[in-house]
Order: sequence, then C-alpha cells, then structure tokens
Amino acid sequence: RPTAVVARLRYLLSNLAKDARHGGISIPPIALLRMEETLYDIEQVIGICNRMMTTPIPPTYTRHTSRVLVIYMCLLPIGLIGMDIPLFPAIITAISGSYIMVGIDEIGLEVEMPFNLLPM
Repeated sequence: RPTAVVARLRYLLSNLAKDARHGGISIPPIALLRMEETLYDIEQVIGICNRMMTTPIPPTYTRHTSRVLVIYMCLLPIGLIGMDIPLFPAIITAISGSYIMVGIDEIGLEVEMPFNLLPM
C-alpha cells in the first residue's frame, strides 16, 4: 500500500534526524525539512487518488451514452440511404462507423474504472 510506504519513509527520515543529533550522519536541517515536505505532498496525492478511485460513476451516465450510441447506429444507415448513397457503401460506412463508436464507448468504460485492470 502506498500509505505504508510513506509511513516507512517518514519513520526512516525521523531515525535519520535522530542519528544526526547524536553524532551520526550529518544532514542539513533544510534538507530534512524538504524531504518531509515532499513526503507530505506524496501523501496528498495518494489521498486524491484514493478519492478518485472510490468515487463511483453514476450508472445513469453509462446507460445514457450506450442508448444514444444505439440510436445513432440504428439511424445512421437510414440517414445515409436518405442522402441517395448506394446501399452497399451505406452499409459499409454504417458498419465501420459503428465499430469505431463502439470502440470509443469501450475505451470510455475502461477509463471510468481503470483500477479494475490494475492489481492493487
């Protein structure tokens, strides 16, 4: 877990500061402060990522985009034929356009829940 890594780094940093006070490795106090600030920033980013990961995408959004896509794919061949395009090119155009649009919809679904794919 990322928070465990930050906690371990913070523990090591505090031990390093204690050793410096007792005659160990000498690290300037400004460097220790900068490391602590960096750990704080990392912790903030971890919190933001956890909030993003646990925020659900409303199912209405996914359903709405899928329904609009189905309506578009059903009406596209009718619109192409209504523009006096021959039947065979209209079918090929509708199929390729539908393939592209369904692919974009699938990519959108993967973007909505990226952490289902990554082992965490």
